[in-house]
Amino acid sequence: MTLTVALPLLAGCSDEVEVPPATTAVDGWTPVDEPPLSPRYDAHAFWLDGQVVVMGGTDARPCPPTASCVLPGEAPLRDGAALDPVTGRWRPIADAPVPLGFATSVAIGDTAYLWLTGTGWSPGAPAAFVAYDAGDDRWRQLPFPPGDPDEWPRLASAGDLIVAYQGTQESGVRPDHVFDPSTETWDELPPDPLIRSFDRGMVWADVGLVLLGLEDVPQPGSEEPAVYRAAVLDLSTGTWSRLPDPEVIGYDPTWFWTGGRVVNASLGSADGGDVNGWGRSYPNGGMLDPVRGRWFPLPDPPRPGPYPHVSLGGNGYVVSPNGWVLHVPSETWSELGPPPGSADERQAITWADDRLFVWGGVRWRGHDAEIVSDAWFWRP
Repeated sequence: MTLTVALPLLAGCSDEVEVPPATTAVDGWTPVDEPPLSPRYDAHAFWLDGQVVVMGGTDARPCPPTASCVLPGEAPLRDGAALDPVTGRWRPIADAPVPLGFATSVAIGDTAYLWLTGTGWSPGAPAAFVAYDAGDDRWRQLPFPPGDPDEWPRLASAGDLIVAYQGTQESGVRPDHVFDPSTETWDELPPDPLIRSFDRGMVWADVGLVLLGLEDVPQPGSEEPAVYRAAVLDLSTGTWSRLPDPEVIGYDPTWFWTGGRVVNASLGSADGGDVNGWGRSYPNGGMLDPVRGRWFPLPDPPRPGPYPHVSLGGNGYVVSPNGWVLHVPSETWSELGPPPGSADERQAITWADDRLFVWGGVRWRGHDAEIVSDAWFWRP
C-alpha cells in the first residue's frame, strides 16, 4: 500500500501563506492551492465568516473498501486552516483542544459546533462537544446534555440554537435536546408525534423545526414500504404539528432547507423487488414546502451523474448523492463531474457561499491508497 503524506506544520504557527488565486477551470472545477496542512481524509469543512475553514481528520493508513482492518493507532489531527476565497490566501487556525475525529457538526454564523464520538476509529479522541469561533480564532469545550456522552446524536441548527437528536429510534426512544450557546445550557425537547421512526432528520425552516423520519415498520418482510412522515415544532410554544406525509422512501436520510423548500435530492425509486414487491415504485427523494404544507416530486435528470460522492445543500442548491446539483428555485439540474484526478472517498466538503468546496480524501488504485491534499471549487 502506497501512502503520500506531507509533514504537518508546527503547532502554534501563525504566519499567513500567500497563494495566487487559481484561474484554470475544468468542467466547472477550479483548483485551489493546497492548505498549509498535511494530506488527510475525514477532515471537517465549514463556511464561516466568509472563509472556508478545514480542520481535523486523519492521515493514518486508510482501510481499503470492503476490507477488514485493525483499528488505527494514531489519534486524529487537531490542526486546521482558513481560506479567503477572494485572495486565495490560506492561514493556519488555532489547534483544537481535542483530536478532531469522527463527528457530527453544524455551523451557525461564524461558529462551527462539533460533537465528537470518541469511537474506536478515533484512538485517543474522547467524546467531546466543542465550538470553533472563526472571528476570534478561538475554541471552547461545551457541556454535554444529560445522558450518556458516548451516544452519537445528529446536530441541526434552529436559528441561534443547536438541536441534538437521535438518528434512529429503532433500539429505543431517548429525548432530543436543544442547546443555547449564549448560556451554554441544554433543554429537553417535547416528544415528537412520529415516534418510533428511523433515518430521522431535522432542518430549520421558516415555520420552525421540521422533523422527517421513516416509519418503523418490520424489516425485512413489511408488506408496505417505510415512507417518510413529517412534523414541525414551534420552539416558542413547544408544540408539534403534523405535516402532510409524502410517498418518499429512504435512500439518503439527509434533508436540506434551501430555496424555500426542504429537499432530499436522492434520485431514482424502488418497488420492493420481486419477492416482496409493493405493487408500484416509490421515489427516493422529494421536496416539501412546509409553509403551504405541499410536497413536490424532484425533476428528473436524464441519466446518473459521474461524481456520486457528495450530499450537501446551500444557497438555493442541493447536491444529490447521485452526481447532480439541483437549483431548487428553478427546479433545474446541473451535472456534477469529478475534479480531475480527485479522491475516491472521504473528502472534506462544504457549500461556500455560491460554490462547492472539496478537499483531501483517499484515492485508490486497487488496494493501494494515496492520501491527497487537492482542493477544488465548483461553481454551478
